[in-house]
Amino acid sequence: MLAGETRHSRLGITFVVPTGWTVEQGTDGPHVMCVLPPTTLLGRPNDGCAVDGVEIRLPDPPGDEWGRALDLESGSSRVWQGDAWCRGAIPRGTAMTTSSTIVERGFRPVGPKTADYRRWSAGCDNGSTYHPRVWWLPVTKLSIETFAMPPSLDATVDRIVASFDFSGYSGAQG
Repeated sequence: MLAGETRHSRLGITFVVPTGWTVEQGTDGPHVMCVLPPTTLLGRPNDGCAVDGVEIRLPDPPGDEWGRALDLESGSSRVWQGDAWCRGAIPRGTAMTTSSTIVERGFRPVGPKTADYRRWSAGCDNGSTYHPRVWWLPVTKLSIETFAMPPSLDATVDRIVASFDFSGYSGAQG
């Protein structure tokens, strides 16, 4: 870990939180967390997890699974979530996502595990672009997603993803 970084833990799964970044409860339930960068790194006000955060969806507890699976080819939830990015944090506009293409596909590490990985390039009708990314562990049912985080933060997000530790997690491993 770098100086000033901390580790966050939930369900026995831990990961690094970079200096100045914050962890918030996600809006979709107790097993969803959002790691948000400081606004100084964004260069604009933070517009929440749906636009500017690293969304971490942990496995659901036994008896409460919703059989989650991700469609990694269409990117429907990740790409279209970015309509908020097209509209922009300031000023609020009405731009919408008009195109998306997978530009990277393969496998990437999430700590000691290997995740299915996708990155899209998405375009807006106002000419702006954004680049959603997702890491998916289908056995563990853990996903890590970014929607419209600036590419300048990719290396920091990659460091968060690489820092995952599952040694305290008692659920399905894979």
